[in-house]
Amino acid sequence: MLPLLCLPLLVVLSLRLAARRTGKRSDTSFAILFAVFATGLSIMALQIALIFSLQTVYGFVYEMVGLIAAVFMGGLALGAWLCHRYVVEKASLRNLLYLQLLIALLAGLIAVVLPATAALPSPTTVFLLFSTLTFVAGLANGVGFPLSTTCYLALGKRADRSIGAVYGVELHGACLGAIIASAVVAPMLGIVACCLLAAAANATAFVVLLISRRSYA
Repeated sequence: MLPLLCLPLLVVLSLRLAARRTGKRSDTSFAILFAVFATGLSIMALQIALIFSLQTVYGFVYEMVGLIAAVFMGGLALGAWLCHRYVVEKASLRNLLYLQLLIALLAGLIAVVLPATAALPSPTTVFLLFSTLTFVAGLANGVGFPLSTTCYLALGKRADRSIGAVYGVELHGACLGAIIASAVVAPMLGIVACCLLAAAANATAFVVLLISRRSYA
């Protein structure tokens, strides 16, 4: 899948070269939307990895899915609130860029932590650990959505179309992440590979944003 992750880099480089001639910021628009797509894909891949790992440790997971989803949604809500309350420069591409790097590091951390969870003696400790990781993933996603939407609006886009575009792209990324992680990566390469996929996706988004960033900050 790594060659596929090189495709966005080629696209943003082409758009940046074109932007020098036309003056349009199509490369920045693409970079923001790709960051949204990568975030949706990676967060869902991490959720699949966490649920599969929890099932591996416990032997069953069905009665806990609702609780795990509630923990994730709680992280989403808190992340959005924190971004609204404390992030002053929401339209800063720099903040969105650093968030992609943070999610990539989080995915790498989860990849390191997951193999050690089976050795934990207490089921309660295991569940608390998985809940914490799920909550942090939701927190990062909750911060990312308002940042992405505001950055996209700052390019002169209409509010209704901007919110719809960002939300739709994130849902497409989450859908693709769920399919790839559950049907391809986890069965063929293992659960840790889902985390590495998430880390690679957000690392690619970080580089794409870095390439597209010019005077826009």
